[in-house]
Amino acid sequence: YVGNWFIEGLGGIKAPRESAHRGFRHFVIEPGYQPGEKGLTRVESSYDSIAGKIVSNWEVRHHKMFAKVVVPPNCTAEMKFPVSLDNVFESAEPVTNVKGIQLKDLREQSLILSSGTYFFEVWLK
Repeated sequence: YVGNWFIEGLGGIKAPRESAHRGFRHFVIEPGYQPGEKGLTRVESSYDSIAGKIVSNWEVRHHKMFAKVVVPPNCTAEMKFPVSLDNVFESAEPVTNVKGIQLKDLREQSLILSSGTYFFEVWLK
């Protein structure tokens, strides 16, 4: 299915490898952008899961990535970023200060998001 590449590869919406999380109750979002790459500067993607619509939209402008992520009710998502979490903000707050967001792995630059809508600003430089 060609659309799968767009959802997973560009939008970064992926099912976890663990079989315990089938049905997208827990999923991974890893936007398909790496700092310094030329190419796409904007992606809008979504997946209609059993639990509800998952959204991963991102846009790069002026050395920043802006991302909108929607995690459906009763779900969680692991969100991975292409830079240090020190450079990631949600609604102008450092991600470590935001309710509903937990640190998963500092080395992998990943967080656990609870249900909700998030607006991230990622400083790429």
